[in-house]
Amino acid sequence: FMIFPRVTGFLIATALMGGNDYFVEQANSIAEAEFPSGGPPRPGYPQLAAVVFSVVASWLNFFPLLYKNQIINLVKFAMPGSSNLPSNMQIFKIDDPDPEAKHPHVILEDAGVIGKYNRANRSLFHFNEHVSFFVLNVVMASQVLPVETFYLVI
Repeated sequence: FMIFPRVTGFLIATALMGGNDYFVEQANSIAEAEFPSGGPPRPGYPQLAAVVFSVVASWLNFFPLLYKNQIINLVKFAMPGSSNLPSNMQIFKIDDPDPEAKHPHVILEDAGVIGKYNRANRSLFHFNEHVSFFVLNVVMASQVLPVETFYLVI
């Protein structure tokens, strides 16, 4: 699930750039850029760093999904009347000094106004998880293809 979007994007970009001198000229402009430090140009390293950062951020965001089905099946068994368990990013337990005490797990309310509030906050949380590497990639892409990047963002 992490490879597919990147391969698809690469294939689309390759198809668009094939035989089009404008795209090649824009890419070459980065290779010939003068750096303020006066050192030798190192073309593409900021863009490569953005790709690596994006891959790491994607991995960190999707890593919990490896365990999500196991947890959801466990909680469904322990809490048979629960609905919309996949929307819970955390599942809590009640802290009790008695180790033998049995308490239900605590999950998010998913009905009514409180459910709407919880879903809105979850949506905002997901946006905050993904916006940093999106903005970084927009900045890097706009150095090569500013107009095209603008159109893709809007």
